[in-house]
Amino acid sequence: MSIHYVPLTDTGLFRALYRLKNRHGLNKPIQLTIDTINKPMVENALKEIEETSVTAVYFDGSPYALREELIRFHREHYEKGHSHAALTAEESVSLALTDLGVPNEWVIPTDQNITVTLERALLSTETRKSKESQIVVGMVNVDNFGKSVQQHSTEHEIQKFKLDIHRTLLDYVESLDGYLTLMGGDEYLFFTTRGIFERETGGYKSIPMARNANKKWG
Repeated sequence: MSIHYVPLTDTGLFRALYRLKNRHGLNKPIQLTIDTINKPMVENALKEIEETSVTAVYFDGSPYALREELIRFHREHYEKGHSHAALTAEESVSLALTDLGVPNEWVIPTDQNITVTLERALLSTETRKSKESQIVVGMVNVDNFGKSVQQHSTEHEIQKFKLDIHRTLLDYVESLDGYLTLMGGDEYLFFTTRGIFERETGGYKSIPMARNANKKWG
């Protein structure tokens, strides 16, 4: 399973600043309180658009601060006249500030951010599917096959021994949804897909059939 998240970028910040100015009629200079969004991103965004009339106070508490802490941070600065508005990346904080009469904007990813993330997720999925469908070719060689054959006294027992090996390998390859072919003597080839083989071997860490065969004929 892969996890993707939609990051906050400067485009989301630009939109939030634009809405603050237009919705709340803020006049320059503007003092903001900001939580969750990191300071370097904000400063780089303001520098990018040559915005010098906006200054900010950043919440410096825990990155996992409670909702109430963030609300109190914005509210106290606003009520003391130390800020004109707030920017927050938390929807619940934005809603609470609105109820308290504190001008604010909820900074969220833009449609473009969401589209890019979805495209990356799709590409990741397609790449994974492509890898899982790759063909795996394996060779099985029966150790000490000649010596094991000599331990059987009759042709009938030898054929039963060979048939037992072949049946065991067939059952294993069937569990891989694959195909088995006898190369001759003590060598076999099998074909399956990478996805199935990785799952059955725990990521190429172990082959249960090999352990079982070693116990049975080793």
